[in-house]
Amino acid sequence: MATHDQQCQSKFEYRRCPDDHGRLITFFNFLREKDFIRPMSSAQLDELRKNLQSVNCSNCGAPIDLAEAAVCSHCATPLSILDVGLVNATVGEFTRWLQ
Repeated sequence: MATHDQQCQSKFEYRRCPDDHGRLITFFNFLREKDFIRPMSSAQLDELRKNLQSVNCSNCGAPIDLAEAAVCSHCATPLSILDVGLVNATVGEFTRWLQ
């Protein structure tokens, strides 16, 4: 069954077993759930629009015309950005934990 959830400001979805045997989540939605990927700010969108005319949706791959929208017209996923600082901090924490 399709389930919609939210972590901080990031919405994500996954399929969960109706008998509570587990869930299936795409890698993109997993990164959104862990808050590694966040919706872009208006300043980030403006900077992106200066350099590109279109991008592909990270969720479904459909083209997004940046002059027209900041949300995918096919799956309604907002443009997102990877928080590299948070990823690096998390990897560093796990590295220290493994030593």
